[in-house]
Amino acid sequence: MESTTPLAKSSRHTAAGRPGRFAWHQSADRRFVEISGEVDLANAHRIRDTLLQLDNRSLLIDLTGVTFMDSTGMNALAEVQEHLNGRELVLRMEAGGRVHRLLDLTGFTDRFNTEFSS
Repeated sequence: MESTTPLAKSSRHTAAGRPGRFAWHQSADRRFVEISGEVDLANAHRIRDTLLQLDNRSLLIDLTGVTFMDSTGMNALAEVQEHLNGRELVLRMEAGGRVHRLLDLTGFTDRFNTEFSS
């Protein structure tokens, strides 16, 4: 069983009535980031900037709570992947869900390691 330590840092951003929330916790070698709500022009830069400040651990981003993502959200994920310099980045999402369909249609599922929630 993996032990996780909650971080004091979490963030909530709301813009124009569209909540976008993210919070994270960590184990010794991996960060777990949960994003929920909408990831769009109003908040993708905040999520990206936060993810880029994380230290040298592999990263699992749980997108199962994301209800909408636009191209700025996809670009944010691509920038984070480039920043990791070969460290593992895994995207978790609902199989067949909105985010999965978007990333699949745009070829992003081939670019990232993905896993699907049950």
